[in-house]
Formats: sequence, C-alpha cells, structure tokens
Amino acid sequence: MFHRYMHGVFFSVFCLMAVALLVIPAGVQAQQIVIAQGIDAQALDPQADVNIPTMVVNSNIFDALLSRDRSLKIINRLATSYKVLGPNKWRFNLRKGVEFHNGEPFDAECVKYTFERIFAPGSKSTQKGWFNTIDRVEIVDKYTVDFITKKPDPILPARLTMFYIVPPKYCSEAGFVKFNLHPVGTGPFEFVKWIRDNKVVLKRNEKYWDGPSPIKELVFRSMPETQARVAGLQTGEIDIATYIPPDLAEPLKGKGDFTFKSTISSRIIHLKLSTIADSPLKNKKVRQAVNYAIDRESIIKHILKGYGEIIPSFVPKIIWGHNPNAKAYTYDPKKARKLLKEAGFPNGVSITMNGPSGRYMRDKEVCQAIAGQLADAGIRVNLQILEWGTLIEKVTSHTIAPIYLFGWSLPSLDPDQWLWPNLHSNEPMSQTSYAPLDELLEQARHEMDVKKREQLYFKAQDMVNEEALIVTLYEQKDLFGVSKKLEWSPRGDEMIYMRDAKLVK
Repeated sequence: MFHRYMHGVFFSVFCLMAVALLVIPAGVQAQQIVIAQGIDAQALDPQADVNIPTMVVNSNIFDALLSRDRSLKIINRLATSYKVLGPNKWRFNLRKGVEFHNGEPFDAECVKYTFERIFAPGSKSTQKGWFNTIDRVEIVDKYTVDFITKKPDPILPARLTMFYIVPPKYCSEAGFVKFNLHPVGTGPFEFVKWIRDNKVVLKRNEKYWDGPSPIKELVFRSMPETQARVAGLQTGEIDIATYIPPDLAEPLKGKGDFTFKSTISSRIIHLKLSTIADSPLKNKKVRQAVNYAIDRESIIKHILKGYGEIIPSFVPKIIWGHNPNAKAYTYDPKKARKLLKEAGFPNGVSITMNGPSGRYMRDKEVCQAIAGQLADAGIRVNLQILEWGTLIEKVTSHTIAPIYLFGWSLPSLDPDQWLWPNLHSNEPMSQTSYAPLDELLEQARHEMDVKKREQLYFKAQDMVNEEALIVTLYEQKDLFGVSKKLEWSPRGDEMIYMRDAKLVK
C-alpha cells in the first residue's frame, strides 16, 4: 500500500507506479499474502497453545508426521508410512533429506525429543492431554521410530496430525521462552518477526522438502473487529479474511476483486456449564433449564443469517462418531421455569456468564441474545465479555464464570478430541467432574474395535445431553473473504495450509 501521505513532487511518480502495478499479472504481484484472523497467535511454540488461529500460523512454520488432505483424509508428511506392530506399538518410517530452517537435520531423534519435550520439567504444554496415551518413543534407526502406547490407542494417527516436530539442538539451547519468540520448524515458511496483537511475518522456505511456495511472504494479521477485516478485503490489504458475518458479506458480493467462500466446519459453538464451581449449575435441573431456555433457531436465523446448523450432540456431524439419534433439547422457556422451581429456585437464579468478542462469528451478539433468552426464562445473567487471552487463562485456571460461550474444533477429527478435553475430570479445559462419563470416555479411548467404540461414543453423547453438561448451540458454517488472486477454499477442520494455495495468473 502507498504511504498515506504523498508529498508534492513525488505525487505524479507514485501515480505512474500505481498504473504500472495495475497491468502486472496477479501471479507476479502476489509477493505477499495477508491473512486476517480474529485473534493473534497465542504462542509460536507449537506445543504451548492449541487454539485454531494459533495452529493455523504454526502449521505453516512446522510440519507434523501426518496431516489431512482437503477431503480430510489422513496423509503422510514427515512420516512416509506407518503400521501397527501390536496393540500398543506403531512403527513410523520417516522422510529423509529434510532440514529445519536453521539447517538442523530431521531424523528419528527429533521425533523422540519432540515427544519428551511435551512432558519435560518446566513444560506447560497444553498438549499433555493429547499425547498422554503414549508411553515412549523408541528409535529403531535414524529414520524409523516406534510409538509405544500405555494402552491400545486407536486414534494415534489422528493425534499425530497435531504433533509438530521441533529441532532438538536449537530447542535445548534456546529454552521455552526464546523458542516461543523465535520458532524454527521444517515447514513451508520461516519465521521473520512477531509483533504481539498485530502481526506474524513469515518468509518462503526456499529449501522446503515439498517444493517452495509461490508466495514469497506470508503475513498473519490480528483483527478482532470484523468490519476491519472486511474493509481490508475491499482495499486489497487483506487476501484471506476469516469468519466474516453474512450480513457484512451479502452487500459486497460481486463488487470487488474478492469473493466469499463458505463451508460447514467441525466447530461446535456451545455453552460450558460448570459442575465444579459453586453455583446453581451444580444442580442438574438448573443445567437442563439453561438448555431449554435457549432458542437456537432464532440465533441462527437472525444473528448468523443461516450460517450455522443445529446439532443434537457434542460431536460434529462431519466426523466419524457423531450420534445422529441423540435427543436434542428444544426451545421451551416454560419448561425451563418449571425445572428451576423443582430445583428450589421459584424466583429464578442469578449467574455470571463470560464470552469472547471477535473469536467466533458474531460471538458477542450471540452472547447478548442468549443472556436475553435466559432472562426470559428466569435465569438472570451478568454478562461479561472478555479479551480472548484473558478468557483462556480463566478457563485453564478454573476461574472462569460458571457459564461461558466457547467453540471447539481440532484437526484430529475424532470424537475423543471433542469429548475428552472438554468433559473428562482430569483435563485443564474441562469444567466438569462426572465419574460415569470419565469411565465411559476411558473405555472408548482404548477400544480398538471400531463398531464397539462408536457405540461407546453414542452412549457418551447421550449421557452429556441427559446430564446437561454442555449446551450444544450449533455447528458453525464458516464464511471467508478471499482475494481473486488466490486459488484457495476453506476446509471443514478450519486449518489454513498455504502449501495448498495457488496463485491465479
């Protein structure tokens, strides 16, 4: 973009430059691609934070052993093949000739180190719950490793799509803090700089094992205000704008050098209802009342303008293990009031609710609508909207309000990764403690028979609904603004792999 202030004699020169740029082919112009997300990356150490905007950035710096293609099938990346050697043993053959951005070679030692680093003293990795089914990694030879699991683990390959490999020598020398500020991976882009709450700048990895990207520089901008993301799309400052509200997109369709693309995602927007905090929500009937008090159809129609789908359970419809016959809660405020009375609250209850702004499509407005609907059913809400980093800190420290709006999606695309992190008693993200559900999830996690495992997850989803541990609101339909100079489409797992993007010439 031109500097805002153009002075005297330079004005005509700049104008001539602008005209010249207009006739250069799009593929030549695209030296830089800018992606605007609602929040900044929370960490550039891929083992330190696991929300999707953070993983989107890190997945372009780092490679995992496995990944998913556009159809969401598991594919090889740093692993070239794998097989099961026994109920607790998996063997992975590794790609040869790969280097980290600093020149360190990738080999079996890197895989072993990456796993051990997650559980090392001083590590605060949020991935501990993802990989605690693994007992150890054994080196067979320089390019072969065995993963030994504590118990049978049918979803190990799905877990390893989020197992980003780090360089042992540099990590050991740098320590956790420096590595987070100056990350080094094997991915298609190298780290350049990070200006907190503003942007992360990456440059093309010219020696990338899968071939260099056509994009010379990749920038991730932090833009919490959706209007700012849309404005940037209009001016050409932004090439991909995430989570655009449909009411802002509709008037702009066909009116610029950009288009809008959408897909149903695996993200489930929901309310967490704490059973561990000292609040009326410890009472099952109060939790059920909250479920009956919310008009999901109205929220989808009037706030999301149709960009969402009601879902009966807390496992996405687009992944294996979703229970299509789960009994969903209907909108019934009279029943909600009746349940409150039965719970010993004939005059209703008062409760604090937290929610984010800018993280999900119309999240603040959804929170406000829910607060109003709850009030109509006798649940008076003190709504407090928090900055994303503050909200996450309160979630993991269990100081969050007993009811809060959240969205959940993971590229693993397995029901374990929705139910376990959010509802198992021992998980840092969980606000729930319910032993029968813990037992069911533990049984399902280690069941190698696919049919039996599916039935266990069906039972778990029914149990979550019956106990009203979560208010499942809707499966999010993502809407992105995309520059016409890019050939790129959104994915159901919400990841943005720029290795898949092409420039339109």
